[in-house]
Amino acid sequence: MVVTSRAVNGLTAWNRGAGVIASDRHGIVAAFGQKAVVSATSRLTAFASLSERDYELLAQLASGRRSVGKGEVICHEGDKLDGLFLLIQGWVASSITFADGSEQLLDVHLPGDFLGTPDLAVSSRLQSIVALTPVELVVVPQQMVGLLFERSPRLAAILFLVSQEERVRLMDRLASVGATDAVPRLASLLLHIHSRLTQSEPSTGDSFTLPLSQMQVASLVGLSQAHLNRTLQTLRRSAALTWTRQSVTILDRSALQEMSGLPQRSLDRNANWLPSRDAK
Repeated sequence: MVVTSRAVNGLTAWNRGAGVIASDRHGIVAAFGQKAVVSATSRLTAFASLSERDYELLAQLASGRRSVGKGEVICHEGDKLDGLFLLIQGWVASSITFADGSEQLLDVHLPGDFLGTPDLAVSSRLQSIVALTPVELVVVPQQMVGLLFERSPRLAAILFLVSQEERVRLMDRLASVGATDAVPRLASLLLHIHSRLTQSEPSTGDSFTLPLSQMQVASLVGLSQAHLNRTLQTLRRSAALTWTRQSVTILDRSALQEMSGLPQRSLDRNANWLPSRDAK
């Protein structure tokens, strides 16, 4: 799923309200860190502006910060569920393991993502999550999730919208893997990653570092490593991008979008059905 720039530009509204950050009346800077506040809340503010009460509640959700080194496992599939994580810095990947020991990469997660939300529907962790880079997380105890729904229906509704955004993206990805060849799959993945990077860090340009091995990229798009190499050569010849080691530069976004075969989708910001700021 690719979010258009119109939707992305809307998420910096709270950042422009610098007085709120500077005073930190709600404690969110203390909970998340000054530099991480905008990226940590980017997926929420992409749908609607948040009230001071919302920021205060988000700060209350955080029971502590956790630093994780590159390659370290954040949680294992099958672990007892004890809460969620809000990613505020770095990249992580989620995966599942089959009975024969083989592993399938499910997704790549970036700042602003809540990690482990699907696990709330079952009795144990559905997936393993590992840090692809050094990572900073905010730990959200399970019982605090219920508190959020109780105290802020509007914030809970925005979280629901974020989960539906993920559903739309996974629908696009399923359709792409099931009905397209390798080039559209890879083009779609790169567009999504770049869009998410721009969402969490609006100053992101056309170039970004992709901390994934070719084997991991191949797993994400359902290709063999040899097939991925051939696909990369095709994309390079198209002049839509350059990809050297882990450095990717998008040269022609329109061409890459056309290659993906998927439509651009705009988020419905400030949907008229959202509960009011005063709803309790």
